[in-house]
Amino acid sequence: MDRACEQTILLDRVIRANPPLGPRALGIVLGLTLLVNLVIAASFVLRGAWPIAPFLGADVALLAWALLGSARAAKREERVTLTQSSLKIARPPGPAITLNPIGCASKSASAP
Repeated sequence: MDRACEQTILLDRVIRANPPLGPRALGIVLGLTLLVNLVIAASFVLRGAWPIAPFLGADVALLAWALLGSARAAKREERVTLTQSSLKIARPPGPAITLNPIGCASKSASAP
């Protein structure tokens, strides 16, 4: 067997992003933002500037959308496997990507 084509695993890791906030912290941030925006909206409405209120509501909605999307994205993971002849990156819902710069043939895991 060619030494360059050996399949000794050098690295096998699962990579995950750190979540931006935990569920409780996310609720606290959104709750405080909502409270502050409600106070500001009330002061504008009492002064007759009611068209400002929907924009303050949209501000909270967009912040919630961004933070929840970021928390959802932090649940994704990649599995990286490095051998002497190839690099394999697997992202669970999709197919794995295998980089094989040496051009070695992959061994089949099935029994003869």
